[in-house]
Amino acid sequence: MNSKRKRGDSLCSEEEERISGEDDAAIDSQWTCTCCTFEGNPPHDEYCGICETAKPPSLSESTIISYKGIHKAISLTDDITVLPVGFGCLACGVGYPSLSARPSSSQFYNILRVVSPPKNSGVHLFVDTADVYCHPFDNRHEIDRQIADAKKTLPLVVSTKSGMNRVSNESTGWREGNRLSFRQQILDAKDNCNSDPTEPLFLWQTHHTNSRSLVSAMTTAKEMIHEKLLSHVGLCNATVGQIEDAVAVLGGSTAALLTVQNEYSLYNLEAEKPLPPGAAASSKKGVLRCCERHGITFVAHSPLGGLKTRRGDRQVERKSDQLKKLAALKNSSPEACAIACLLARGKAMKVKMIVLVGGRGCEHVKESVEMGSRITITEEECSSVMGELKIT
Repeated sequence: MNSKRKRGDSLCSEEEERISGEDDAAIDSQWTCTCCTFEGNPPHDEYCGICETAKPPSLSESTIISYKGIHKAISLTDDITVLPVGFGCLACGVGYPSLSARPSSSQFYNILRVVSPPKNSGVHLFVDTADVYCHPFDNRHEIDRQIADAKKTLPLVVSTKSGMNRVSNESTGWREGNRLSFRQQILDAKDNCNSDPTEPLFLWQTHHTNSRSLVSAMTTAKEMIHEKLLSHVGLCNATVGQIEDAVAVLGGSTAALLTVQNEYSLYNLEAEKPLPPGAAASSKKGVLRCCERHGITFVAHSPLGGLKTRRGDRQVERKSDQLKKLAALKNSSPEACAIACLLARGKAMKVKMIVLVGGRGCEHVKESVEMGSRITITEEECSSVMGELKIT
């Protein structure tokens, strides 16, 4: 038996009771360790009497989000409602730009914990991951497995991406998939994202949508939906032409295209611009209008500038003086106001939208999810920012 761990060492998660519309209650003095699989494991005070895992520290009221009146939640499906700001797991899984800064499994759980809605609120946190959000590249589904554990105690809805075969860590280390590989990738994602083997995978998205293999990917997904191995399908980094092709293959409502995930930020507003005649086949213009036409939920990735922001090459407050003024008016940050502006833009275009934020620390993610979900940006306020950026 190992010596007792000190507070701050590797921690296990615990079931916590949350009250909708009220601040989170402090963790009770006694708790039951969920690391152990022993039946009848009794409650403990500070350490588990069997595996000696430390009791998780109580997160302060200033750390845990208090969701008083979740007024901007959206209906993702007929029975699933989610916050308009979701969590993207890329930064927590990959090794760049700093491998040493990746959160531990307990730190990752706490990030999800502080931004998840109350468990009995009927609202979920949309969590986006991929089989290759890992390090090294062959440690597939590393984050998926951690999410599966978190789902036991947190109200999470999980989207995972795959479709390309990765053979190295190099940018050129991708290979196109086929029907056999698509099926195996969906099965692997199902096994890793779910702790219950009978539960279908909720949402599978093609990671780097490829026109050559799109029909095969959608046909495979449609078959697996009918087999009840998969519930929903989506596309990532897709064009209008690819969306139309996917809709045609999937057909009816049972296997309809649920989501399209593309880049959308104040640095890249291509998705909302009209698709001009004769546009390049790779153009991502017109995607928001296409989603509105088909009733598809648009998922915005890299809303604050993506990897360049994480590296420090971009700061959203430099993009717009009006955004800084708006942040001061809303008693918020420019980043949260930028997210709220994107949501307001989607609302004006009558598109259901989820904006993904990411990060490796609780405070940064908490502010983006909480304030981005709560701030109300008027059409006039949004127009002032967009006008400064010369966007109409």
